[in-house]
Amino acid sequence: MSRANKQQQILEASSHIFLERGFEKATVEAIAVEAKVGKGTIYEYFDSKEILFIEMIKAGVTYVYNDLYHVFKQKETMEETVEDFLHSSHQLFHEHGDKMRILYEDITKMPHELEVWIVEKSEWLVSQIAKTLQSFMDDGQIRDVCPNILAMLILHSLQIGFYYKVVRGERDLESILRTQMDIIFKGVNPIP
Repeated sequence: MSRANKQQQILEASSHIFLERGFEKATVEAIAVEAKVGKGTIYEYFDSKEILFIEMIKAGVTYVYNDLYHVFKQKETMEETVEDFLHSSHQLFHEHGDKMRILYEDITKMPHELEVWIVEKSEWLVSQIAKTLQSFMDDGQIRDVCPNILAMLILHSLQIGFYYKVVRGERDLESILRTQMDIIFKGVNPIP
């Protein structure tokens, strides 16, 4: 097995153990058992449980952000983009929502360096989405507003979706996301 595959195997096992037990109760031994490697092998790839936790979060955030980046990259219409966003978001919630629960449950234990990294990645993603939104504004597909704020509103709809999934146990996340997109793009004013 290649070094990259072994590292990925350890990261996947760590996400399962951190999710199941939380950061405090998770042990390197349990992660090693889950990954089917020796405890020493974990330390060949990661210097500590905290570093492993950080890298697991980074891998998850990178996956989600790259997926969202591709949703907003080179789309011809705003409608197509919104539909792709809804589909991708629903898939992320369904396949990876439980992993993202770790961020909600262990957010207070998050090291400062990880917070800074997440903020930097978020700003990058907002700027990339804002470029696409600006092109839709330039084409007259949507009203001319601050593209960065609009991008942030769209991305925050994911946080609301995660809240409904993780905290409230909601199953119909597509309806929640569609309602948010309707509010964002159509507003709340009465129909004339």
